Amino acid sequence: MISPVPDYRQIGWQMYRRLDFVGHWLASGDHIELILYEALCASCGRPFQSKATKTNWRRSRLSRRCELHRCAGREVLNNFKPPIAYSRMPVWANPDRSAIRVTGERKRYALSPSQRKPRKPAQVATVIPFQPSYLD
Repeated sequence: MISPVPDYRQIGWQMYRRLDFVGHWLASGDHIELILYEALCASCGRPFQSKATKTNWRRSRLSRRCELHRCAGREVLNNFKPPIAYSRMPVWANPDRSAIRVTGERKRYALSPSQRKPRKPAQVATVIPFQPSYLD
């Protein structure tokens, strides 16, 4: 038996709230249920609604940004601090701060430019002068 879908999900500081189940017909003719959820945008902090499959909900593969700021494949760099104050968030969106895990992202941005690895110099194309062939 499949476990029930939880009402809330947390990724970093972002909280997702399940609102409803929505039916959807696939091109193959199959009927599936999508989860309609609400979250705060990772870029601007405004609330937005989106849909996801039950599998994506359980595996936390959810849209992190609103329609205005969405950009497929771009990761959320600041996963520790929201773009708005915690006091301005709705009650349901206040995250469990002890559950926010610090990953390697913080280390990457904590280094000053002098401590980062130096970049390789750009390769310059070499020009070979024209040499006549022995057949000429």
